[in-house]
This record gives sequence, C-alpha cells and structure tokens, in this order.
Amino acid sequence: IIGETATDASHEELSRIPVDARTRAARGDETCTHVLFCAPPRPFGDAEYAEEVACAARECWDGSGGFLFCSSGGVFAEDDGGVVDEDGATSTSDRAQKMLAAEA
Repeated sequence: IIGETATDASHEELSRIPVDARTRAARGDETCTHVLFCAPPRPFGDAEYAEEVACAARECWDGSGGFLFCSSGGVFAEDDGGVVDEDGATSTSDRAQKMLAAEA
C-alpha cells in the first residue's frame, strides 16, 4: 500500500499500518491497480483541484482495478446540523462548485 500525502507529517504513523508513505513531490513512475483519492482541495489550491484528481488518475492508476474518488460533504448547502445525503442541495460557493467539477 502506497500512501501519498502533501507533507511527511503523518508518515511515521502511516508506516505502522504499514503504508509506504510518500509525499506528492516524491511520486515515482510506478502505477497501481487500485487508487483511492481522498484529499481536500486546499492543499492543491481550489483552482487546481480537478486537475490534481485527473493527474492522480493518469500518473498513479494503471487503468485496471479501480480509481475511487472520495468527495467531500462540504459541497452540500446544509450547514446547520441537518441531515445531508446525496439528494441534498449543493452549495453555490466557488469552493463547492470546484469540488463538484472535479467529480464530473
């Protein structure tokens, strides 16, 4: 299991699982059959988020198995403790719209 992170702050903890923890900057040429992308937009800058998802698919996934993109509940308009599900209204904020575009 390879775990790619923005910084090395959690690498010691990840190595106990065990995960081969690496930073994004240290991404190698190897690809994997299964990739799970679950990162908030902020480390990449909201404007670059969709491209970072696409880049991870191109550079990390070998096209077999599966590429799973875990989005954020932050795209939903509900922000007062109510129930959020897939049928809920989405936020019109720029940040939410950029995350939704990454899913498309």
